[in-house]
Amino acid sequence: MSTPTNIVKQWVKDSTTIVINETDLTEKKVGEGFRTPERTVAHPGGLKWWIRWYAAGDSKLPEDHISLYLWVNKAVSAKYNFKVERSTIQFSSAFDFPCSRGHGEYNFASHEALRPLFVNGQLNITCSVEFELPLWLAIQPSHLLHFCRHLQPNFIFNVGSGRINTYKQILSLLSPKLHKIVSETTETDIKDFDYNTVKAAIDYCCGMTIKYFSVETIIGILRFGGHYEIEAITKGLVVKIEWFLSADTVCIIAHYADDTKNQSVFEKCCEFLKNNIKIIRTKESFTKLTPEFATRMFKTALKTDFDTFRYALFYALNFIVNYLEPSVSKSVSLTNFCPLVTLAINYKRESLKKECGKFYTDNQDELRRLDPFISLSLDKNILITKEWITDLPVSLVVHLLKTTLKMESEFDVLDYAYNNGFEFDWICFDELERPLLESVTLDNFCAAAGYAWSCSRGGLKQVCGKFYIVNLEKIMKLKAITKLPAETTHELLTFYNQLFNNELE
Repeated sequence: MSTPTNIVKQWVKDSTTIVINETDLTEKKVGEGFRTPERTVAHPGGLKWWIRWYAAGDSKLPEDHISLYLWVNKAVSAKYNFKVERSTIQFSSAFDFPCSRGHGEYNFASHEALRPLFVNGQLNITCSVEFELPLWLAIQPSHLLHFCRHLQPNFIFNVGSGRINTYKQILSLLSPKLHKIVSETTETDIKDFDYNTVKAAIDYCCGMTIKYFSVETIIGILRFGGHYEIEAITKGLVVKIEWFLSADTVCIIAHYADDTKNQSVFEKCCEFLKNNIKIIRTKESFTKLTPEFATRMFKTALKTDFDTFRYALFYALNFIVNYLEPSVSKSVSLTNFCPLVTLAINYKRESLKKECGKFYTDNQDELRRLDPFISLSLDKNILITKEWITDLPVSLVVHLLKTTLKMESEFDVLDYAYNNGFEFDWICFDELERPLLESVTLDNFCAAAGYAWSCSRGGLKQVCGKFYIVNLEKIMKLKAITKLPAETTHELLTFYNQLFNNELE
């Protein structure tokens, strides 16, 4: 059986502590080192590791520093951390050891930084390591073949051009279905599984250790066990399938769990996918998922279409966004309008924005009574783009500008829009202003006047000028009047003078 490329691996952890004597800092020479005893990793591969350290450094530069190195006896990928007890001094690294060698930090810490940390002349440094090693699989107990070694193999599985010799006695023990087959014949053809899968399944059931297996091998064994009703596999191995969850395997395992209706495993896959999408989203196994299946996985973890849609937008999972958007657009309601219109604007989803605009037009009276709508605002950076206003009703744009920029009146909104280059091809300013012409009050007069004169809005100038004449004494007492530009105040007085004299005539 050839060695698979997608090998299931595990991170095996270990640690040790070295003790530095304060006298070593001055008595040891540069290059004079120490070595911990070798530690054997709890794994059948025979990996050993140890630490070498140099109290005065392993070279002259830099001076007065401790050097620390992790050593291994064979090729392995490792992550490690050196940390000084009772301090923040530490060093972390990851390294793929190509052979027996060391890796570490030649200037781990200065003597000056370490001296205050010694207690009774000693200082502890903890060395924590993690090694990425193949996960080896074996059934327990693992001695079935030993009971048949004095016999000749007496049953053959024909798989493609290969032949797998094994024992009827063992197969009879595995399942009633296999017992029936071996009772009637001495060989059988297998067409639904490949040679490597069948060989691995039989070896596993016989108790042989399977080295360097891929998750595809495990799925194949599980499917073989299901087909032949082998409980050692269907009830034994299946409970371990979640051990093999990784960025590379989660989609493969999810498909298996879904096919076999194993809801527990499927939910674990969905949760793993949700929590690790930053890594998984570029994996080929993920990009090849159908939009329907990927959406179902995220919805299993996130519970609702809306949360799944929002999640997909955030992580730019466009194939899911495009799949969900039509149904989400049809679900706009008083309850979800605010978050949906925010998503539509923030992520430039024009179709959804149009639906939100239509819903607002039909339901604006009810929306305006809702607290979430009253406080609805946007990210200020969105306002800079200006194109976000496309396809949104005028009054909704005004409301969003007012709440986002914390403006006091609609006149402030109009002034902002006019002076910041908003291209209102679909907005008639006169139409916007029409309802405001009859709503000038002492509270909004200064904003109205500021907008009217800075943006040369003739109709509003007339309204403000007449209001100014009628309420001059009260207006002069407003604090806001002092904040109007001098040019506006001058024009107001001029307008007042002209209008007052005309009326006298």
